[in-house]
Amino acid sequence: FTNEAAEEMTLRLLVKCGAVDLPVAGLGYCGTLHGFLFRLLVQHGEKIGLPQNLAVADDQAVTKMLEAVKEEMGVKATLRKLLPMLSLASLIDAVQGSSYGREELVVMEVHSRLRMAGLLTFDLILHYGEKLVVHMAKNGGWQYDSLFVDEFQDASDADSRIYEAMACNRKFMVGDPDQALYEFRGGNVANFVRLSQDPAWKLFLLETNYRSGIAICGIANTLINLNENRVKKSIRPAKDY
Repeated sequence: FTNEAAEEMTLRLLVKCGAVDLPVAGLGYCGTLHGFLFRLLVQHGEKIGLPQNLAVADDQAVTKMLEAVKEEMGVKATLRKLLPMLSLASLIDAVQGSSYGREELVVMEVHSRLRMAGLLTFDLILHYGEKLVVHMAKNGGWQYDSLFVDEFQDASDADSRIYEAMACNRKFMVGDPDQALYEFRGGNVANFVRLSQDPAWKLFLLETNYRSGIAICGIANTLINLNENRVKKSIRPAKDY
C-alpha cells in the first residue's frame, strides 16, 4: 500500500535472489497497485480510449478544475458535496443527458476534461486500470505469469476485482484477516474470507508466532476469536515462555 513497503519488499527479493543465484531480471514488477496500474495505462491505455500521454493530477488541481466547471455551469453546490461525487464510477464514463441532475453534469464534465487532458486521480487509476486489466484478460496481451499480493486483508472491493481479473497462471494472496485495519479507506476483509472459503484456492495457515510468548499469544487468541468475519486459526508461540 506504500512505496516504502514496496521498496523494502523489492530489496528483500533482490537479496534472496542473490543468495540463491536467481536472475534478478525475472522478478518483474514490484510496487504498489496504483503504480502497477499506472504503468499498464501508460503502456496500453489507448486500448480503452485514453490518450497516449498520461500524468497524475494532484488534489489541488482537480479541486480547481471542479470549482471552474461549477462556476461555468452556474451550479451553486458546495465543493464539499461535489468532491465525493468524483469517486462515483457511474459518473466517470457516463454520457451527458437529461436524465442527470446539474450536480452530476458538473462531475461528468470534470471527468471528461481530465480524460481529454490525460490526467488521472488515484481513484481514476483504479477505475481505468480495472477496465484495462479486464480488456487485456479477454483480448490477449497480458504479459505477467504470476501475481503475489501482500496485506490482502486490507484490499478494497476494487482492488480485489482487479487481482481476480488479472490473467496470471499463479496467484498468491498473503495477509491476516485478524489484522484488517483499513476499512475507513475502503478495505474489506470479506474479500479475503471469501477466497479462503473458495475450493478453487488452496489455504495455508501460518499460525506460529515468533515474536511473542505464551501469555501474549493466549490473550491475543482470546480476543481475536471474538471477531465474526475471519479465517479460523489459532496462533502458537515459538517461544516456550
